[in-house]
Amino acid sequence: ALDSVRSKLAALLGASREEFVFTSGNTESSNIALKGVALALGKKKGTHIITSKIEDFPVLHSARALEKQGFQITYLDADSDGFVDIDQLRNSLTNETILVSIQHANQEIGTIQKIKNIGDICREKNVLFHTDATHTFTRVPLDTRKIPVDLITVSAHTIHGPKGVGGLYVRKDTPIMKWMDGGFQEFDIRPGLENIPGAVG
Repeated sequence: ALDSVRSKLAALLGASREEFVFTSGNTESSNIALKGVALALGKKKGTHIITSKIEDFPVLHSARALEKQGFQITYLDADSDGFVDIDQLRNSLTNETILVSIQHANQEIGTIQKIKNIGDICREKNVLFHTDATHTFTRVPLDTRKIPVDLITVSAHTIHGPKGVGGLYVRKDTPIMKWMDGGFQEFDIRPGLENIPGAVG
């Protein structure tokens, strides 16, 4: 059952089943994305992360927690329509930048960011790109075969699924380290007994 629904959900993102990790929801997914990349690359490449001032709490609070641990966080501005400043993003990238995290759509005003443009900039600079698609998953097309994105947060509660379950797309070979100790479930990224009823729901 778990393998079957994993394949179905991954396919909605144009991904393979091995690239979809089940979590307890969008909060955990975004925490894994930011902190997992920080752990994997913080000592190897750099300690700079870029996000925006209008992200949802899981991303904003993860960024602030990493800031307390010595990471440098750039918070991009947004215009009156909620779009992040692409020029500011480009100018903020440095050799120390390891991750850019920009939401797919804003949870309050619904602005859909130009994530293909953002992804192209990140790919050009060899920087990982995470997007929080909690409020667009299955509503707005997001095909990882066409859009250069490395990590995607999704959640069940916004698509009429049960609360307390979600997922994280992790592109194959993306450097990420698990930050919660335990077993080796979910491709050794997210330990803990799988919530099979939740995943199926």
